[in-house]
Amino acid sequence: KGQQLPNIYEQLEVVLKKEHEALWEASKKIESSVHLVKEVLHSQRQHAKGGTLWDDLSLAALLDQQILKQLITFPDHLQLVTDYQTSTKVRAQKSKLIHVLVNLLKNAKESLEEAQPPEPTIWVRVLQKSEKEVAIDIQDNGVGVSALQLTNLFTHGFTTKSTGNGFGLHSCANYMGEMHGRIEVDSPGVGQG
Repeated sequence: KGQQLPNIYEQLEVVLKKEHEALWEASKKIESSVHLVKEVLHSQRQHAKGGTLWDDLSLAALLDQQILKQLITFPDHLQLVTDYQTSTKVRAQKSKLIHVLVNLLKNAKESLEEAQPPEPTIWVRVLQKSEKEVAIDIQDNGVGVSALQLTNLFTHGFTTKSTGNGFGLHSCANYMGEMHGRIEVDSPGVGQG
């Protein structure tokens, strides 16, 4: 019986290592979610006070920071492609812009999880549209949306997800409007990203 102990300990080590990795990943997801909640609460407090914090932000740096936080929730096989064509800073409310970016990245990830394309990819671009206009373009090859859904995506309460509440994109649209920006969506159709 004593000779079997090393084998049992090796098997136990493998099981415990897998459990440790799963717990580590779960703790990182929780940490990321808590950070987002803090950012949203801070933004809501500032809004309630009537004051807003405006910053000159580097979109590339902010995107890299948020993508890094979101990467821990992405499956290993998901490809992330970034293309920052401008380093122009924008004047925005950081917590609101973070809320928008996190929501859009989360939606892209969930779209890919649902569609399960052979090469799941999220493209993130920063584009200089004009002298005074910079755009962040987040694209995925996930489930896509129908023409009817496109017209309702930013409506409060509208959702395409069985577990959604219809608040995410609506709040994103409101935040972008409050920052004198806009949010747009385009999809060739269901199943086409």
